[in-house]
Amino acid sequence: MGVFRKRSGSALCYACGKLNRVDAAVCFYCGRRQPGLWGFAPALGQLIGRVSVAKAITLVCGAAYLLALALDPSAAMRPRGVFNLLSPSTAALDALGMTGRYALARGRWWTLLTAIYLHGGLLHIAFNMLWVYQLAPAVEEIYGRARLIVIFTAAGVLGFALSDLVGPQFTVGASGAVFGLLGAMVAYARRRGGTYGMAMLRQYGQWAVVLFVLGFLMSGVDNWAHAGGFAGGYLAALVLGPEDARPERGADRLAALATIALTALAFGLALWTAFGVAHEASAAGGAGQPIRGSSASRRRSPTRLIASTVSRMARPGRSAATRPRSRSRGRARSCAPTSDRRCPSPRRGRTAPPPGGWPARPAVSTSR
Repeated sequence: MGVFRKRSGSALCYACGKLNRVDAAVCFYCGRRQPGLWGFAPALGQLIGRVSVAKAITLVCGAAYLLALALDPSAAMRPRGVFNLLSPSTAALDALGMTGRYALARGRWWTLLTAIYLHGGLLHIAFNMLWVYQLAPAVEEIYGRARLIVIFTAAGVLGFALSDLVGPQFTVGASGAVFGLLGAMVAYARRRGGTYGMAMLRQYGQWAVVLFVLGFLMSGVDNWAHAGGFAGGYLAALVLGPEDARPERGADRLAALATIALTALAFGLALWTAFGVAHEASAAGGAGQPIRGSSASRRRSPTRLIASTVSRMARPGRSAATRPRSRSRGRARSCAPTSDRRCPSPRRGRTAPPPGGWPARPAVSTSR
């Protein structure tokens, strides 16, 4: 920690951007406490300043896509047509944090963040990442790097929040956030005005209209996420403001770091939820088997546990919470519902398939 902490010298205040002693208790100009953030302000500013946002988004989306394929490789290799080429199974996407009305009903709020970085196929992720590389540098030039991170995340969350309320049961994709970048550019164009502002408004406004109309011409596209993402990016841009109105400050960098930390926490909750179900499924599947060897030899890796649960979830009616179990002493009994008795429902937040099993493919938030 000492490597990243500056103990002497000066640093810019995170609130007003004015120079203060790094160990000052109160900012001399604006009165905010700990303007140097206990010596970590310079390191945090450099961290945000070095990050290529478009590249970071692409790396996270790519890693999540490859992990979804690895969890259920047989489903990804099934022939489903050009637009569904190399599509992860719906059960694998759910294990990693797919959102929708189903996830919202189970209280999995973190899927509003994780689903931004999940994609339903090779073309899905390719189109969205092309638009991220097209729009992110322009938004960064106008609003700054830290505010770009906040705008992108806020747009994705608001888009999926609207979709989860009135849209499809399952949905993934980054294009709600992509529409948020378009909304941020439209907000700046309207603020700027004049010939330059009108030219920007025509360009980015036309892109948004064309992409939105294309969403209605293709099946399985989550237009609710697109509309909510555009509104979220537009509103976030109005609240944060461009750099020519207010230069980027430490408070913006703190907001960006908090956004990154919350997204990492969301993925942690998604994996913890999937691992919890995998552990329960492994324990249920191993009931009645003799114990051999050391405890280390009996443990299974988290990846294998999650993958085994995904394969169980892919079969309708055979979830970890509903599969029959042995009636021997000390083990959970199978539950058959009768007229006077109901089976206990799966624990809230746990990953289990809906009635009738997983659909072949979730709705996608995509920009094609």
